[in-house]
Amino acid sequence: SKISTLEINEIKDWELGSDGKVVVLFKNGGLSVFSNNEIFNIAQKASLFALAGNNETIAFLDYDGPLYVYKLDNEKYLKLESGVNETISDLSWYKDNEHLFIEAGTGLYFTEVDERLPLNTIRLATDISEYDYEQAQDSLYILTPKGIFKSEI
Repeated sequence: SKISTLEINEIKDWELGSDGKVVVLFKNGGLSVFSNNEIFNIAQKASLFALAGNNETIAFLDYDGPLYVYKLDNEKYLKLESGVNETISDLSWYKDNEHLFIEAGTGLYFTEVDERLPLNTIRLATDISEYDYEQAQDSLYILTPKGIFKSEI
């Protein structure tokens, strides 16, 4: 069945949740969730996002820099003060839905998603060009100039 009429050239990225939710990032910065024939507009100037495995939390980065988490179940925004001062280029959720991997500059960081400050953020790696986290195997793959490294978490 058709979820919504969208122009393909308007979409920058999208992700399908295991519960059937569809999260769409539009080229104009709009971030929306399509669920049960309803549309929820989450942000107006998002540049990237990641849907948590529980399908209830979305991390997103605004064009002007702030990193936010939006909880769909209680419609609550949380601005994350991670302490990462480089330009964020990628986000992904850890399997517990309470921590994020953040790729910024040439570093990879791991931060908690919590209202209590300060947030615990650690740098996992430097001089990376890409990473991938596989939840099913709980494995982190990091690509560096010296090779591909795997870490089981």
